Amino acid sequence: MKELRGYDIDGVLSKGIIPIEPYVVISGRHRKQWSKTIKLIGTNAPIYLRPSHDIPTGIWKGNMIKLLGVTEFYEDTKHQAIQIRKINPNVKIVKVSRKTQELGSFIF
Repeated sequence: MKELRGYDIDGVLSKGIIPIEPYVVISGRHRKQWSKTIKLIGTNAPIYLRPSHDIPTGIWKGNMIKLLGVTEFYEDTKHQAIQIRKINPNVKIVKVSRKTQELGSFIF
């Protein structure tokens, strides 16, 4: 199986985590924030922003991860990681510390 990594923006890429290719960006940011997002992270990979605030962020990310076939996802928010895990039990979820750039795995 080909690996595809996914990265959140706020708390992950914004912390200076360098993505490993191939990758996609899946964020809870609303699509109205497109211009701000491009200025922050550029366009080196496909970027998926939440289409509506009516969709819970963790569920949005989980569904996109499943749809795109992401095999490893970098996330800083535990409750979103739990929602992602429920939708994608076989995806490796890497915890990014909110205070540092340290990486670790969520344990469920």
